[in-house]
Amino acid sequence: MAKLVQPEHEYTVELIYHFTCKYCLEWWSYAHQPSQLENFDLRLPREEPFWCPHCGTQANLIVKEGFPV
Repeated sequence: MAKLVQPEHEYTVELIYHFTCKYCLEWWSYAHQPSQLENFDLRLPREEPFWCPHCGTQANLIVKEGFPV
């Protein structure tokens, strides 16, 4: 009698960052697929400026108050 082979489900990991512009108060998201899952720092660099896609304001990033990163 042949053994039944159990199928396996595959998955991927995607991180989604949500941003809010402090100038125009619009929001947007950025998805990232990490190259490793262990010892991965979720914080984005503070010294690298980001631009709001809605109004063009350039600003550095900070984690929202109260969000545990």
